Amino acid sequence: MTTFTSLHLVPDGRAMLSCTCLFPDGWMQVPTPDEAYDFDNPGVFLPLLVGMAPYGAVVFTVAARPAFGDGTVQDWAEFLAAQNNLRLETVREARLNRLPCVLVEGTMDAEMGVMRSRSVFLEDGQRLYNIGALAPEAIWDSVRVVFDRLLGSFAPDEVHGPTAAPLRQMTSDPAIDLTALATTETRPAAEEVRAEPAPAEVADATASATEEERAANDTPAKAADVAIADDAATLDPEHIINVRLRDVGAGLVPRVLNVVERERYAVVGAAAIASLFHVPFGWHVIDDGRRTLIFDVPGGVQISLNLRSAPDGVYALLTAIGDELASTNPQALFLKMELRGMPCLAIRDLDVDGEQLDQAYLAREAYRGGLALVCRVTATREDMTRAMNAAEVMLMSMQSPHADGDH
Repeated sequence: MTTFTSLHLVPDGRAMLSCTCLFPDGWMQVPTPDEAYDFDNPGVFLPLLVGMAPYGAVVFTVAARPAFGDGTVQDWAEFLAAQNNLRLETVREARLNRLPCVLVEGTMDAEMGVMRSRSVFLEDGQRLYNIGALAPEAIWDSVRVVFDRLLGSFAPDEVHGPTAAPLRQMTSDPAIDLTALATTETRPAAEEVRAEPAPAEVADATASATEEERAANDTPAKAADVAIADDAATLDPEHIINVRLRDVGAGLVPRVLNVVERERYAVVGAAAIASLFHVPFGWHVIDDGRRTLIFDVPGGVQISLNLRSAPDGVYALLTAIGDELASTNPQALFLKMELRGMPCLAIRDLDVDGEQLDQAYLAREAYRGGLALVCRVTATREDMTRAMNAAEVMLMSMQSPHADGDH
């Protein structure tokens, strides 16, 4: 059974890169060269640890460099993989000691045959770490448990927070917890392991899913797609939930102006945001004069709408919101994007009353001068896509109560 020793890596003159990891007893640490490193070359890393097993070409490495000026960690990982002639099989989001990172797996050709690589790319405070494992594909299964332990044990001494998005596009796939994987004491026997699809099948399935997701993203969400009932009963002021909220002073149900049964939505007029918008059937709406809250009882999704001062524009407003949240949520991941032309700040793993949830903030200019309409969406990772589609329906249908047209 392999035993491990904890190593504290402190590179000379670069204490900001100090980190810890486990190292197998009996493995050899290869001395790292004492030389200047040209970080203007995007393929250059400073080696912090190079370890080799006493058998075969089995290698574990830790290296670091300054993060690149733009792009995502996925972009950087794919660029570096191409530089090393690595045939990518898997690129996905992971967590390493609660830090967001990207896990990359693939193969490459070498003199001794096909080599398999498993690497973690972790950006924190504009530092990019690459923690890598390499072994001949023929013996990979026999060393994978050791590599899982080594990769999952890595931790920088100081955490400053990510400055780059891990992936180019958010997905609903849960991130792999590499640290939890590394500390798992038992694994199923070989005959009990579920058969995995072949690499080509994984790649094809991933490509197909990406194409379907892209096609879905290019199609505006419809109220019928996110409706969770067949009528507008949840907008009745005498609905039992609405009565309870009214009795405790949480707010009132906005006035329903129209019901479109065929498309499964109602048009409501909300006083807090001075707007009319579509509400899919099955969703509740409460307005307390300061904000308009839309929620679904079964899924626990909340969509909050309010007006905020935005003297410097909506982009500056979202930046300020992100800065405030980041100061109290160092574990969270912040991503900037656009949804239907609206700036969006997406946040993963935000601490909301002791529970880790995802949030998204969207902003657009309001009908009142100097104000912005801010939409905050809160949901679990599993419900976030549906929640964002519902928010899109509401925001894209938003109108001034004085606008002309058929509602």
